[in-house]
Amino acid sequence: MKCNVDPNWLQDFDTALKRYFLIDHAEAGMGDTDLARYADLRPHDAALQYGEDYDLQRVDVDWMSPTQL
Repeated sequence: MKCNVDPNWLQDFDTALKRYFLIDHAEAGMGDTDLARYADLRPHDAALQYGEDYDLQRVDVDWMSPTQL
C-alpha cells in the first residue's frame, strides 16, 4: 500500500515525535503503511498515539516525580 502523506503533516509529525520521544518517523522505522495508520489524526495527536501504541517513554515527563510513581 502506497501512502501519499502530506509533506507538511509529516514535518509536523516528526517535530512532535522529536519533542515527545526524541525520534522522527525514519528513526522509528515507520514506512508508508505505518504512516497511513496515523495520517488521519492531527500531527501532535498522531505522535502521542504512536508513542502510546508502541509504549514509548516520553522525554517531556519527569518519570521520577512522585506523581509518576
